[in-house]
Amino acid sequence: ARIDVLMQQHGPKGTWMPEAIRRGQLYAEHGADCIYVPGLPMRGQSPDEARRDIELLVHEVGRPVNLLASPVTPPVSELRELGVRRVSAGSGLFRLAYAFATEVAEHMLTDGLLDGFAMAGKLPHPEVNRLLIA
Repeated sequence: ARIDVLMQQHGPKGTWMPEAIRRGQLYAEHGADCIYVPGLPMRGQSPDEARRDIELLVHEVGRPVNLLASPVTPPVSELRELGVRRVSAGSGLFRLAYAFATEVAEHMLTDGLLDGFAMAGKLPHPEVNRLLIA
């Protein structure tokens, strides 16, 4: 069950976590076997606040929790200790690849530098073909 309260951040900030927990408990009561909560950690949270909220959510919902990876998400080992069972990449990997491609193209067009293409060698054509056919 997906809960977007924290990602959308509607209403007063103090209501976000209680509402996410309430919805998680409601979904769990109705048979959800995993709760997906993108947006936790919340923008602007300190690492300690994020850990506190993640631990609270896991404890209160009583179901496996799935979080969306972000630059402020704690390491997987820490998430595991907090009780998180899954981390999703969402559109992050695509956006990361596109950001890198854009940067390489900008250097090629503005500076004439082609060194960014060296990274392409880390994924040779046969491997690309294998991934696309699999």
